[in-house]
Amino acid sequence: MKKKVLLARIQQITWIALLVAVGMLVLSAVGKRQNSRSMPLLDIEIQPTANADSNLITDEEIDSILRNSFTYGITDNPIKTIDVGRAERVLEKNPFVKNADVYIDNTNTINVEVEQREPVVRIIDGEGRNYYLDKAANYMPLSEHHTARVLVLTGFIQPHEPNFMKLKQHRLKDLFYLSERIRADEFFHHLIEQVHLSQNGDILFVPKIGKQQILFGKYLDEDNVEEKLQRLKIFYKEALSRTSWTKYQLIDIRFKDQIVCKK
Repeated sequence: MKKKVLLARIQQITWIALLVAVGMLVLSAVGKRQNSRSMPLLDIEIQPTANADSNLITDEEIDSILRNSFTYGITDNPIKTIDVGRAERVLEKNPFVKNADVYIDNTNTINVEVEQREPVVRIIDGEGRNYYLDKAANYMPLSEHHTARVLVLTGFIQPHEPNFMKLKQHRLKDLFYLSERIRADEFFHHLIEQVHLSQNGDILFVPKIGKQQILFGKYLDEDNVEEKLQRLKIFYKEALSRTSWTKYQLIDIRFKDQIVCKK
């Protein structure tokens, strides 16, 4: 009788131990699965700019910025510890990033959506400084991955200052306003490739078509700019439509109500 009771107890203890072991294995597997799901993936989407055939910043660079800004790297941290607001602020400090939206979805993926700054003019000044300005006249360095197809401003241009658009007088400010007027007009946008500022303040246009140059003269005010551009447009559409665009080497529109051409 005692042997039967002892054997039953041994069997009971064995079954309990077996159940405990199985339970521990299940809990361990669940824990590992939960831990693996708590470590996120990274999905990056970069919105292309209008005048680019490739991005100014790459997925790899965005990944690197985020990894270097978080302890152990952003995807090596548990989901609940990731500050998406901080990730957005870190990315928006980059000169190529206008806006960053970072969020975590129900698959534990960190989604990064980046809107790039769009360069609208390139500056190459007489001191060798070479950079872009975006639509809001913000400074942008050159990209290692892409050269934007934009209007080029060259010559004796004052160095860029963060608040140059608020200054009463600044040659770069005048040139930026002029570039806006050129970009806003479809005819001039397709005609003019380069705007050069000479040492005496005269502005010279270099067209995309033909070898002639256009002597615009000094930037005085918006009315003066508008009058000169309208006169130049009429000349191209009416006078040059009846002859070759390569006939003249210089088109001079500095003086009011007249255009002087040199062969």
